[in-house]
Amino acid sequence: MPGVPRQIKISNVRTGATTEALFPLELYASGFGSTWIYLVRAGYKEYRDALFNPTSGAILREVKESATSYVDRDAARPVRPLCRPVRRPSRKLGAEEPPELAGVVGVSRNWVVLESGERLLAWRCGSARPLILSTHLLKGGQFGSGIVTWVDHGSILNAESLDTRHRWRWRSRYSFLAVAHTRAALFAIENCPVECAERHQQNRIATASLAGL
Repeated sequence: MPGVPRQIKISNVRTGATTEALFPLELYASGFGSTWIYLVRAGYKEYRDALFNPTSGAILREVKESATSYVDRDAARPVRPLCRPVRRPSRKLGAEEPPELAGVVGVSRNWVVLESGERLLAWRCGSARPLILSTHLLKGGQFGSGIVTWVDHGSILNAESLDTRHRWRWRSRYSFLAVAHTRAALFAIENCPVECAERHQQNRIATASLAGL
């Protein structure tokens, strides 16, 4: 309901501690960090976002990112500079739309992983240009522990170690809905199509070891 504060419950999976917080905005939680929660509301010709700190209650509206900065939801000051000479490329969406900056998938181990449309890039700090990981990106993935995971068109699941440039691929007869990984394992949700649902089967979680990648 308009004007009614939303309640959010936050659980620490390591300690089991749970806290609750209210944010007085008609926005929805879209991303979480240890310090900030990213809130967004998008619709036809409407886009609003903000950062909310559930501990202090602070709200940052209209966070200004640039080609050389990104939002770190774990940092006390969320807008942080990218290492040089990394720049987020931009692309035109339409004649009346402003250019869209590439999204920052993650920053880790002197690497920055970016996604722009169907392109997935990995840029090492100090390098003149990025590596092109994919030009057929379907679903943006995850970057952590030096490993990038993502889904390409054609139901192709990818995992690549940026340090070794080793890459593994998996295919599925069904499409992948999402992918995530830890240092040692990969997890992906396989979509259950109509004929699968008619047999009262459900989406399943596929797993794979990343040992040796």
